[in-house]
Parts: sequence; C-alpha cells; structure tokens
Amino acid sequence: MVTQNYTGGNVVFTGGKIKIGIIAKEYSTGTEICRLAPVSSGLLLGKNPDLTAITQYLSPFAEKYELLALGYKESGFYPKAESPKQFKLPPSAGWPDYGSPNGWGMMKPDNSVAREQEVWNWKLNILLGLTTLNEKKDFLNKDYKSLRKPDNSL
Repeated sequence: MVTQNYTGGNVVFTGGKIKIGIIAKEYSTGTEICRLAPVSSGLLLGKNPDLTAITQYLSPFAEKYELLALGYKESGFYPKAESPKQFKLPPSAGWPDYGSPNGWGMMKPDNSVAREQEVWNWKLNILLGLTTLNEKKDFLNKDYKSLRKPDNSL
C-alpha cells in the first residue's frame, strides 16, 4: 500500500493495493489490547481527467498549448484518446502510466525522479512537466545563443 504522511498525523492514500489492519489500545496507558492482522481490501486506483478538466487547469499557464501537446505526445496518442492520460487504460486501468526510460504520468518527465504525489496526482504531474519544459527551453536558449554567428545563423 502506498501512503503519504502529512503534518498533523493525517495519512492520505494516493493509490495502490489496500490492506487494513486494526490495533486496539487502552486509552489511558496505551497498552495494546488486541491486534488483527492486515487483510487485503482491494485496490485504490486513479481515474484519468477529461479534456475539460485538463484545459481548465492549464488555462492560466502561458505554455498551456505546449503542455497539452506534450501530454498527448507522452501519453502515446492512445487510440481514440480524448485527452492526455495520467493512468493506464484497460486492461491495467487505473495504474499510473509509465514510459521509458523513467517517466510517469501524463507528462512523463525523464530528467527527474517523480515523487509519489506526481505519479498519482495529474495536476502535480503537469507542474513537473512545466518545470522540465522550462528547463529545456532555458538550456536551448543559453547553449544555442553561444553557437550563433553575429548574423544569427548557426
């Protein structure tokens, strides 16, 4: 099971196999009274956002069209894809989509290790994709400017 602990002691399930176990403790002493071993309780899987949700989320970004195109490209242009995909389609529906060499989710950024939240949360995956896109643009602008001749040719 994949979990993430946040401040305040809350645990958020992001996805994966679910197992449930119970530990009962005496309130005042904290002494364990009973323990039930974890049992499998199924799966918590992701659902792909529709194109409307994606375009609404992208609307404030200057790079919205580039990010949408990147999402489609990295999603492999699934047959009849209505939108970029964060999660696989059947038969493995709901599991995060993977592309080699090390890309996960809708944007599949290979240059960094995606954290759990970026693998399961499509909005955070887009933000990671935006960071990667801007890093590549900066790299090209800096390196290719140094190669250009005074007349701006290569």
